[in-house]
Amino acid sequence: MDSVQAWATLMVGLVALVISVAAFVQARRVAKRESYVVAREILSDLTKGEVARARDVIGTLRYGTEKGWSALDYSDVINQYYILEWALERASYGLKGLRPAGHKVQASMITAITWHIRELTTSLAMLHSAFPRSMVDDDTWEVLESVLQLVKVEKPTPSETDVATIRLRLESLRG
Repeated sequence: MDSVQAWATLMVGLVALVISVAAFVQARRVAKRESYVVAREILSDLTKGEVARARDVIGTLRYGTEKGWSALDYSDVINQYYILEWALERASYGLKGLRPAGHKVQASMITAITWHIRELTTSLAMLHSAFPRSMVDDDTWEVLESVLQLVKVEKPTPSETDVATIRLRLESLRG
């Protein structure tokens, strides 16, 4: 191999290396941006639209005055319970998508998502315990437990007093 051919081969190799590095850097940028978008969508889903309404209804049942919670409709409470359950399922799948890629999302976003997941699962655990056994689906807890594991939060255990209060309020709504 003469020196011109050696230089040409070396130059082609260097160009290929530069292109490979540029492609790698660009792929990392896209992945980071995509991770941010997914995290933002999870946070948005947990705080807006039908989920926000469901949180309002369930929050009124949990924390509201008698005037507030007694104005709720029993079947609406049940519907809102499932809306929250499904929102957590969606969050679970979104978070699982972030993990294998090893992408780091801003800590503040993960902290916010974790807070919302903790609050929602506490409400759901309370309702799950207060509903009649015939209404609850224990398989759902597998999905909820997986989302709790993803954000490193322990499964909430509502107090008997809180469950009894919610149960009495639900019975009152049922009439």
